[in-house]
Amino acid sequence: MASGRIVARGSESDITGEVAVVQVTTGSWSDAFSALTAAGAAVMLDGRQVRVAMAEPDEVAAMLRSAGIESVVERTDATLDEAMLALIARSE
Repeated sequence: MASGRIVARGSESDITGEVAVVQVTTGSWSDAFSALTAAGAAVMLDGRQVRVAMAEPDEVAAMLRSAGIESVVERTDATLDEAMLALIARSE
């Protein structure tokens, strides 16, 4: 629920299956986090893994390249927290 409205129903896998995130692997995770935040991306940390919700891998890779950050960028499954944040943002 978000703002009194139901934004998703089902099991955890039903909810997370609707959302994918982009995972960034880099030697400089803090620089990647800062660059993506400055670019307006919905950035989260999972340990030292930088994860971006509601984005495409090509977009994220371009943001990092423009900041001079070498990285591997790939789509991955969302966590429940990430899925809920994305679903809430979509419903607003």
